[in-house]
Amino acid sequence: MKTNLTESEINFLYDLIEKLTGTNQQGSYRKEILWMNVAQQMQRLKISSLTQYLRIVNTNENEYKAFLSAITIHTTHWFREAPHFETLSEFLNQNDAKNIFHHHSPLSIWVPGCSTGEEVYSYGFLLELKEIPFYILGSDIDPISIEKAQIGIYEKAINDEIPKKFHSYLHDVVDSEKSLLAIDAKIKDNCHFIINDISILGEQKQFDVISCRNLLIYFDQEKVKKIINYFLKSLKTNGILILGHSESFQDYREYTLGNCHLQNIGNNCFKKILTSTKISKENDSTSAISFTANRKRILLVDDVIVARMPLKAILQKNNFEVIEASSAEEATHQWEVHQGKIDLIVLDIEMPGENGVEWLNKFRTRGHKIPVVISSSSSPDEIKSMMGLLVKGAQEYFIKDLVYKRLDLFVSTVTQLTQTKNNHVQMKKDISFYKFKKINPQFFYSEVIAIGASTGGPEAIFDLLKDIRRPTPPIVIVQHMAPYFTSYFAKYLSETLGLDLSNDEEGEILKPNTLYLAQKDLHLTLQRSKDSIIMHYVSAPAVHNIRPSIDYLFSSIAKEGIASTSIILTGMGKDGAKGLLEVARSEKSVTMAQDENSSVVYGMPKEAVDLGAVQIQGSISQLKEKLNKIIEQYYMKISS
Repeated sequence: MKTNLTESEINFLYDLIEKLTGTNQQGSYRKEILWMNVAQQMQRLKISSLTQYLRIVNTNENEYKAFLSAITIHTTHWFREAPHFETLSEFLNQNDAKNIFHHHSPLSIWVPGCSTGEEVYSYGFLLELKEIPFYILGSDIDPISIEKAQIGIYEKAINDEIPKKFHSYLHDVVDSEKSLLAIDAKIKDNCHFIINDISILGEQKQFDVISCRNLLIYFDQEKVKKIINYFLKSLKTNGILILGHSESFQDYREYTLGNCHLQNIGNNCFKKILTSTKISKENDSTSAISFTANRKRILLVDDVIVARMPLKAILQKNNFEVIEASSAEEATHQWEVHQGKIDLIVLDIEMPGENGVEWLNKFRTRGHKIPVVISSSSSPDEIKSMMGLLVKGAQEYFIKDLVYKRLDLFVSTVTQLTQTKNNHVQMKKDISFYKFKKINPQFFYSEVIAIGASTGGPEAIFDLLKDIRRPTPPIVIVQHMAPYFTSYFAKYLSETLGLDLSNDEEGEILKPNTLYLAQKDLHLTLQRSKDSIIMHYVSAPAVHNIRPSIDYLFSSIAKEGIASTSIILTGMGKDGAKGLLEVARSEKSVTMAQDENSSVVYGMPKEAVDLGAVQIQGSISQLKEKLNKIIEQYYMKISS
């Protein structure tokens, strides 16, 4: 049954959500997601009337729980926003951190908006490893999420998200049809969960740490002020307030309680200290001078002020200094004024006069290597232009309408790119060529070329495959990119590289000179079938919060015994490293990785190198040289 809500019903639903959750629905980016979630619940019950559905919600406790779950936030991961755990760990290691232990009582932590418990148990793992007694309280408005958190049982795939040093705190669940893991009792017994609405400020309790990450963005400014003041009152002296990267605030110095105030200790973490505490200017991160000096500077180029405003607000909230330009001409002027002091450019494509495509081409021609993030609309024309820029000078892209749906991803991407070595995109210079295992291409036959990439990947893939020898083995690619755009990227590569493009069909047989790029929100795998290799899409859970996952592709190659040249290129995170190690253990395959000097972000390649999964590492041109020799052997094999 298809459920169509009228505009008046949708607006009524938003008003109801505001009353129930206290969140601000005026212009909220979550609007469409919320009413679609409710519509799915109505479809499940085979009800087309919103009024009838709300009557059932009002009289049925289970349906009321399902309704609350549908209208609340569920974004949570294991060890989410790792810098917070690093800051907390460093703080606990400091001598003065002993002050937070009051008469040897357990360290107390409150996690409002804990969802299904991953964040609570992550803190538990850290404190148990440090042998620090603890009590952690997780709260959430969603009763279904709280029930799952209390049970403390998760799918076995979480092993990929949790560092190995904590794996001893997870145990297999016996007598279960699924592969499940349970939280160790000594951690679970010290983690408690309650149903609680953070917008309704109730009984005051005292905690050593309050971790409220990426939750305050859903409340209006007045409510945020009340909640922050409540947190300040709920913190013990010397306690820590941890805020998500998507909701940090510039005016934390305004929050005081008696003789206490907040001190910024880095990574959006704040310590409650006595006003009388003496702080040296050299070490005080609340000092206006040091606070400003450490900020990265971003040039935001967009001719529409209402498009610049939300991006500017997001960046400023996360401690970036923003310089604005409303045209290509003004962007050039701002670059010249601040030359050498700009760390990243966020660039719109469509602008009056000289557009973003033309401006960036000139900018790169002049030798400037500053990272560039494209800010585009979702129109087909802009997407086509964007694909060209991604292989000719831009490092990442974001669709304006979708930025607010992935605030954490936008902020983390910008942060990573502004921390690029030497604050600019690496020159594609060749450096020494590393060989972890001697490979003789004359005796190696590759059935498939498999490539995985993320940030900076489109340009790296294009440069690697441009003008390679023909015929090539089938080329299978997983590029971290929203499913909506992968078809455009696949078509762009096919047309510009002169390679055939697959039909992207389930069970398709792989052919030479053909590109197979994962284009769905599904994992892409390969399977051997007699004398052929066929591709499959798998609807398994995300790996490293990503689907399609590079690990899934590489693992299938290893399991099927397919002779491959498997390559991992630039990108954030660790996706692909574990799968590449499985491939490396096969005598039939060669594994390669892009080196640090030529990578935009040396995250995924480094993870693979550290695991010992990489046999050959080098710049794109060096990898291409090896690849051409392997393709030459492929040609000799199929010609004989």
